[in-house]
Amino acid sequence: MTTLSPPPTTSPPVRLAYEPSLDGLLGLALMAIIVYHSGLDWAPGAFLSVSTFFTLSGFLITALLLAEHQRDGAISLRQFWSRRLRRLLPASLVAIAAITAAAIWLADSTQLARLRGDALASLAYVANWRFIAAGDSYAAGFESASPFTHFWTLAIEEQFYVALPLVVVLVLAVARGSRRVLGAVFVALTAASLLWSIHLESTGATTDRLYFGTDVRCAELFAGALLALWWMRRDEPLSDRTRRGVRVLAPLAFAAMLVSWLVADLSERIFYRGGLLAYAGLTLLVILGCLDGVGPVSLVTRWRPLVWIGTISYGAYLLHYPVLLWFGQRSSLPALVRLLIALPFVLGAAHLSVRWFEGPIRRGELPSRPRVAGPIAAGAIVVTAALIMVVSAAVRPADAVDLDAAEQWQRFVEQTEAQQRSAAPRIGFFGDSSALMTSRGIASLSLEDPDRFVSTQGWTMLGCGVLTGGDRLVRGELIPPDQECVDWEQLWADSSAEQGSDVAVVQLGPWEVVDQQLEPGGPLLHIGQPEFDRELTERLERAIELLLADNEQVVFLAPPPIDVGRIDSRSPASPWVESDPARMARFRELLDTVAAGDPRVRVVPVEDWYPYVDTEDRRLRPDGVHLSETTSIELAPSIAEQLLTVHQERTGSDRTALDRP
Repeated sequence: MTTLSPPPTTSPPVRLAYEPSLDGLLGLALMAIIVYHSGLDWAPGAFLSVSTFFTLSGFLITALLLAEHQRDGAISLRQFWSRRLRRLLPASLVAIAAITAAAIWLADSTQLARLRGDALASLAYVANWRFIAAGDSYAAGFESASPFTHFWTLAIEEQFYVALPLVVVLVLAVARGSRRVLGAVFVALTAASLLWSIHLESTGATTDRLYFGTDVRCAELFAGALLALWWMRRDEPLSDRTRRGVRVLAPLAFAAMLVSWLVADLSERIFYRGGLLAYAGLTLLVILGCLDGVGPVSLVTRWRPLVWIGTISYGAYLLHYPVLLWFGQRSSLPALVRLLIALPFVLGAAHLSVRWFEGPIRRGELPSRPRVAGPIAAGAIVVTAALIMVVSAAVRPADAVDLDAAEQWQRFVEQTEAQQRSAAPRIGFFGDSSALMTSRGIASLSLEDPDRFVSTQGWTMLGCGVLTGGDRLVRGELIPPDQECVDWEQLWADSSAEQGSDVAVVQLGPWEVVDQQLEPGGPLLHIGQPEFDRELTERLERAIELLLADNEQVVFLAPPPIDVGRIDSRSPASPWVESDPARMARFRELLDTVAAGDPRVRVVPVEDWYPYVDTEDRRLRPDGVHLSETTSIELAPSIAEQLLTVHQERTGSDRTALDRP
């Protein structure tokens, strides 16, 4: 496909010659993100270096498209996408396959459970939307991160590489090659992305939704596209006056960029109200400083080690995250020591990849004709996908259901119908992800014996405690509550009204013992402080009030201490403050206090519903917070017995013969 535009002009095209300082800028940004992912707290704002990647990519890709259009009067989409595939896909396929294979030995149970979905999403370049759907700020709190997390940036860039050429080709065709019209379209798309981001932020979108969303982040890419449109004009790229301005402003922007890496905070919502686009503006000035070829910016970014790192940045980026992640999980060495060990390996492997693999493919020294390259690429994708499926099946939990899908469905229908006919007590769960995991075992047991008790839906949600006024500090990272968590009162009430239970079971705790703000922007407080305890007590009393409106009885499962950061039963080298047993003990005291005010409210002590908490806890809660699928089923009989005993004591009736309509 090509644009329908006038023939090439006779004026010499402006070309974007190779500029080492741009590679140096890439290298600097890569080192910043590696430090950020290493666990060091030197540069908490280095996540912004990803924005530098985006803006620089938008600039370079648009410049290539415009140069081709000016040279040939047309843009070949087939050739553009072919070049992009040769540049990006081979190394990406190798990385996905290698991470998948390494997961057999290195991944923990949480990562294995997500392996197939995360790997396939990375393969399809939609990882960012996968992580939005999965709510990965929660994973950053109590669960281990996916080894494919870093693929979210590649997904956004690849989506942009698909969409941008189509926009450029269409606009230049309709506008008869007018770059002013194209610039107006770029401005409109940038503004639309910014306004949409502001709308999402103001309506309570999660940080995940904002940070990972292509629709939010594309403004940074279009900012680079606008610079390319201005740079690739047909007259002299920079006048003397403009050069003088660049030489003054670019160093200031460069300094501001470095300072932002040192002080910025990912949880600051201002980034999604124009802050990211403002940072992209800094990147534009730094890019101009690099292109100018003189001055402090060019002097720094032309430093040979940075330029070399920039030339291998793609492979190093693919490799660094899983290496640092698994090294951190498997080693108790300090973060700095891990970084110093991992960095030479990452950079060395990336150098070999560029020299012996990526480079030859990019230069066409390996088969690159469409009739050969197409089948090779398709075959590589199929092989990688097959490896993902095979490895995912090989590491599937041992208790996975092996029944035929049709048999499973028929059995489920029969069990559901039996529950609907049952007159046994109804039990519903409310709370956070710890309640969610516990309820799964109860629900499974109920399906097997519906005449004993029936499990109702209730309402449980990942990351949802009863305090939702501000951000929570978990494992050193500020995490805002999801919008659904903010609306928990209404959601609990709606669920109760729809299907009231004889016993409404509440399980909370992990989110109540972390440091958190009681209101947006407020100070970080924690349980045990009077102001915090008062607010938490009011929220618990409100939960009881809501549930008793449509449920006969409320039972709190007293939470055991947590061990945040535990991975497959291995505790972290240094405990996090939220793992302090005194915090959870204080929470249990507050539960006893609020329950004492109403005879319809009971607290089941830990030792009654969780008999192995002191002896087998590491096996039961491999992550230190939640029961696993298997252990939830294992503990279900003990938990059900306690709940039914409490219910019988309250009603004095036979647990399996309640008179229900």
